[in-house]
Amino acid sequence: MCAAIIAAAMAWLAVKSDYGGDTTHGAEQASTELRRLNNPRLYEPRCKEPQDREEADLCAQMDMAKAARDLYELTWLQIFLAAVGTVAILASLKLTRDALKVAREANQVARDIGEAQVRAYLTVSSLGFALENNNTVLYYAVTNHGNSPASDIDLSFAIKFGADSAPPTNTAKVILGSLAQGAATDIRKYPTGVQCSDQPEASLILLRATATVEYFDVFRIHRVDELRFVAVVPFGKTATLSPMNTIPKNFHGL
Repeated sequence: MCAAIIAAAMAWLAVKSDYGGDTTHGAEQASTELRRLNNPRLYEPRCKEPQDREEADLCAQMDMAKAARDLYELTWLQIFLAAVGTVAILASLKLTRDALKVAREANQVARDIGEAQVRAYLTVSSLGFALENNNTVLYYAVTNHGNSPASDIDLSFAIKFGADSAPPTNTAKVILGSLAQGAATDIRKYPTGVQCSDQPEASLILLRATATVEYFDVFRIHRVDELRFVAVVPFGKTATLSPMNTIPKNFHGL
């Protein structure tokens, strides 16, 4: 308290000296200095027109502190904007990836539809069965129902007699070569080498035949079409096989 009083007195003397004895104005200056000393938070430096070097240094330090605070706030703002931008970029990349996936799927669907409309479709259009000297003989014809040629055509059969669970007998492949769109082979004879000599002549024969056609279409895709045929015929007779649906219920088999 004594130091404050002494400082106030010195300030009053200095003010009095500066203003040529104006005691009223000097008293006001001394009162201001006294309040500043008792409560430093009331002191605001006159930075527009600093009165001395110390005040100018204080103003410079205050400006530096304000600039540092502004830079700190700007840095956090930049970090926030960078985070928002990163999230936006990731979302954009995900949307782009999803769009590319949908586009690829659409292209694949369009390609599949185009291939389905253009590709070759081979079927065994007719299949006959006969027993010649107790040997099974097949008569067949292959037709291309598609809109493009088929090449490297192979035909094979799996033949089974009776209704038991015995496995069928597989035949060797028949090489047919190529077949143009809408074309058909002539009816061809194919001795299978499968004998049926153990059947009584008065019995009925249940014959199952599976025809497998392998070929390459115009897109060089390997295709496999399988057709199943069935016939119930007296032993030693010739029959035309029809596509398999169901075995007749009144057939008792072997």
